[in-house]
Amino acid sequence: MIQKKGQTPHYRPVPRRFRRQRLLIIGCGDIGQRVVQQLHHGWQVIGVARSDETLQKIRAAGAMAMQADDAHRLARWATHILHAAPPASRDGEVTDRLTRGWLQALARARGQRASTTSRPGRTHRLGTRSAAALLAVPAPAAQARSQSQHAPAPRLVYLSTTGVYGDRGGAFTRETDTLQPLTDRARRRVDAERQVRFGIHRPDGSNAGSRRAAHPHADSARPDSAHRDGARVSGPRHRRLQQPPLPALVLRVPGIYAADRLPVERLRQQVPALIPADDVITNHIHADDLARIARTALLRGPRQRVINAVDDSQMTLGDYLDQVADRLGLPRPPRHSRAELARTLSEVRMSFMRESRRLDTRRLKRELRVRLQWPTVADFLARAPIDVEGTPRR
Repeated sequence: MIQKKGQTPHYRPVPRRFRRQRLLIIGCGDIGQRVVQQLHHGWQVIGVARSDETLQKIRAAGAMAMQADDAHRLARWATHILHAAPPASRDGEVTDRLTRGWLQALARARGQRASTTSRPGRTHRLGTRSAAALLAVPAPAAQARSQSQHAPAPRLVYLSTTGVYGDRGGAFTRETDTLQPLTDRARRRVDAERQVRFGIHRPDGSNAGSRRAAHPHADSARPDSAHRDGARVSGPRHRRLQQPPLPALVLRVPGIYAADRLPVERLRQQVPALIPADDVITNHIHADDLARIARTALLRGPRQRVINAVDDSQMTLGDYLDQVADRLGLPRPPRHSRAELARTLSEVRMSFMRESRRLDTRRLKRELRVRLQWPTVADFLARAPIDVEGTPRR
């Protein structure tokens, strides 16, 4: 505190190296819980979920848990945000209302949030202290005004899906390629990415003069130009935005696997796969590797950027199922043509058999510099100690 005679006390913000990092995980499911377990000491973490079972798992992982309906007021508390919740689904709807609500709450909190000066701790395990009690301790008015002027915007990492690329016929696909979503689920992801990276635009389309708004799927190859067109919105462009964007990074996630996330039930039910002539190339990432990528993105990820969070596997869906079946000692699935499967399988399951692509991983390796524990699915199946139930052996 700095105070001269006859002047109001002025509180300087605590230097960042003495502040405690505060992480808010929206949709804290399996991946969010793995992120919590991989964090270093000195983090405060609140996981947001809907089911009571998930809330108990969040507490067991070492974080505080909060119901999703009451969590919007946490926006002013967080210094880092991991958005892992899927879009709210309604038939025929292509707008992600969930992401819009959170971004609006974050924008309202930016003018109110003060960088709280909690005492440095040695662990992110917060004991019995509740999230409501943590938010109920206000800073002095003068201190809050001084700190809110210097408080940086929270760093946001959004977990999207590689389904936004659509079907590429097995072609090599980069983050800069035009998006071609085939399903409403993927279109909602595209809308969420647009909101996260470029801000919430006015519903009347008054932002049509912006080059970024005219090409919402484009991604600059240069980080500085992406930051200029995304985060540094000034002058007339600000009036076209209902909510300016936050410092954000989008991770496009493929099919996630782990020892407890293998297609065991599908193999037991003998759900057929495509014949080699009709088969599609799929993309994968191990759950622990994805958590490591998300943690690295929260700490030092580039702003206003898109990165494919995938491993180096390049295999067809049928080969993947065959390798898992051989590893677990289960029978391989039968093979049928695409026309035959379209008559027997559901539309949701068939949607995964219509998209074939190879994904570029150079940004993941060069910009995030993450070294995967399981570079390929074959490496995991060869070395991981798993049993037929799909669980790790102790």
